[in-house]
Amino acid sequence: MPEPEETPRPLRRLRELVRDLEDGIAREDLHLVVQASSLLEAVVADCHRLCETCPTTAGEAAAIALETRALLDRCERHLLQAMARCAEEIRRLKQGKQVCARARTATERQPERIDTRQ
Repeated sequence: MPEPEETPRPLRRLRELVRDLEDGIAREDLHLVVQASSLLEAVVADCHRLCETCPTTAGEAAAIALETRALLDRCERHLLQAMARCAEEIRRLKQGKQVCARARTATERQPERIDTRQ
């Protein structure tokens, strides 16, 4: 969906980053998530400066701040969900590794002692 031209550039960029983060999380593309996350701080700072310098009404500034907060909250939810899925996968892999190790030791035979006393 195209952005209206009157939407401030930092806010458009923030929306793009949120979409990139959501897309990266959905595709499990860690590289994209890391890149988009690394840009968040600067873009949020730009949004903050926009609210301070732009001749906007209090209502417009509040709307921008609320939208920014909503976008960041949405990103946080998606990232937390992805982290939980990743932690569960790691836990499952560790359990599988333990099962394999137990099976391996159970099948290893101890050398039999030969009784040479007769």
